[in-house]
Amino acid sequence: MKWRIQFIVLVMFMSCLVIGGIHLAEKGIHRVEGLDHEPKQSFDITRAEHGKLEMTVLGRQYSLEQDIIPERSSPPPSERPSENWASKIGNEVGTWMTLASQKLMGWLLG
Repeated sequence: MKWRIQFIVLVMFMSCLVIGGIHLAEKGIHRVEGLDHEPKQSFDITRAEHGKLEMTVLGRQYSLEQDIIPERSSPPPSERPSENWASKIGNEVGTWMTLASQKLMGWLLG
């Protein structure tokens, strides 16, 4: 009987922690994205046609006729240089896991 009560109390405590974590995550999402009836972002930059640049800052829209920011494309994550040994190991493990899972799925479904 004592173990059953302890188990029920533990499950209730863990459930409260999970619900609190979900609530905290929702608050963080709303802080970043905004609420449904409010603007989604406090700062947004979009590139329109003919080199025109449009910005929205705290709900106010601004536009620039000149092309100030040149377009640039970032290399894919596999081609980006790793900065330290931990990121290199993480990239290698990620690549290994991707290949292993692809081979496993090919073997199971193929």
